[in-house]
Amino acid sequence: MPTNSGLALRLLQHEWEESNVQILKLQAKMFTYNIPTCLATWKIAIAAEIVLKGQREVHRLYQRALQKLPLCASLWKDQLLFEASEGGKTDNLRKLVSKCQEIGVSLNELLNLNSYKTESKNH
Repeated sequence: MPTNSGLALRLLQHEWEESNVQILKLQAKMFTYNIPTCLATWKIAIAAEIVLKGQREVHRLYQRALQKLPLCASLWKDQLLFEASEGGKTDNLRKLVSKCQEIGVSLNELLNLNSYKTESKNH
C-alpha cells in the first residue's frame, strides 16, 4: 500500500473523476490508516461519506481525524459546520467549541468570530 500522499491523492482524484464514489470512499478510508497525517485524505474520506449519506461514519471519521491531527483548525471548523448543518444541538456545538479551545486551537479567524464581535460593538 502506498504511503506517498501525492500518489494517493492522484488515485483519489481519478476515482472522483470517474464518479466511483464507493471506491473513492474505500480508498480514502484506507489511506487515512496508511497516511494518517495527510489532511487531504481525511477531508476526501469525510466528503465521500457525506455524499453517500453516511452520517454516523462521518462522525467517526472526524473523531479519528482529530485524534491524528488535533491542532488542525480547519478540521475542527469543518466538523463544527457539519454538526450545525445537521441540526446539531446548541449544547453539543458548545462542547465541540470548548474542546477545541481546551486543546488550544482558535476558530475565531476561520469562523470570522472576531469580525462579528467588532461589528456588534460598533452598532
